[in-house]
Formats: sequence, C-alpha cells, structure tokens
Amino acid sequence: MGDRPGRGAIRPARGGGPAGVPPRAESQVSGCGRVRSCVVDSRPVPGLDFWLDWTLGATVEELRALLPRLAAAAGYRIDEQQSANTAPGWAMFRLWAADVPEAIGSARAQDVGDREAQLFVGPGAARDEAALADLNRLGLHLYVELLRRGLLTPPPPFELPTRPLVAPTE
Repeated sequence: MGDRPGRGAIRPARGGGPAGVPPRAESQVSGCGRVRSCVVDSRPVPGLDFWLDWTLGATVEELRALLPRLAAAAGYRIDEQQSANTAPGWAMFRLWAADVPEAIGSARAQDVGDREAQLFVGPGAARDEAALADLNRLGLHLYVELLRRGLLTPPPPFELPTRPLVAPTE
C-alpha cells in the first residue's frame, strides 16, 4: 500500500444533489474555543448527493470475495451485478438491507494497478431515510473492516498498524 493522498476520501457529489433536492448544508462547528473538543452538527451522511471514493490495497478479484463476507457479518448483503462490462479488474455491486426490497446502494470497483482498486459507493434505488441510514451503517462497517485489514489508509492523525489487526485470510 502506498501513501498516496486521497486514499479513502469521502467526497460530496459534484454539482449538488439531484433536481429538486437542495445541496447538502455545510457542517456547523459549535462548542469550540477553550474546550478540548468541538461538537460538529451536520446532516446524516450519506445523502442523495453523497458518495464514497476509496482506493484500496486489494484487487477487484479479492474484493469480489471479501465485500460479501464483510456485509454478511453486519447483517447486510452485497452481490455482484453482472453486465457487459463485467471483466477481470472491473465489477459492479448492489448493496442490500434485509428489510428493504430495493438495493440501498451500488458500488463500482476497478483495478488501478499495483495491487490496488478504486471503489465508489453511492445510494441505490431505495433512497428513503431508512435506506440511507442502512447505507450509512453498511458504509461505516465496510470502512472499519477495510481499515482493520490494512486495505484502506486511515485519515490523519491515525497511522497504519505495522501488521494488520486481523489475519489477511479473513
């Protein structure tokens, strides 16, 4: 894994939300000053205008096996969506919650070289508040598990452990 900037970035979608949906309000910081910590008030994430962009220290082939296992451990499901573009080094996934009939999210993974893959995650067909909350929980679970395995560079000031916290075979 390299130390490229931007790995694990969480970015708002370009150009605000879909038609009729106002852009996400900026976070407001309150309670800062002489206290040791600040309180940040912001709308729930992800929203309709939000997506995740992670560069992982794993190939798409490895993600095809790992992502469904990680999701199942949290009570969710990830399956690959076959298309004409499906190939080694490129995959589309659907993210599912047990009690939601439509996909709560979608993801696209593509190899970017040197045993790395880029993974984009965004909302799926189910876009109500409960589905977005499920997507948020699943996204957080994936983030933590990918960090634990040393496949995602943590944000500053955290540091990668000298060895993964869990065995790579998990």
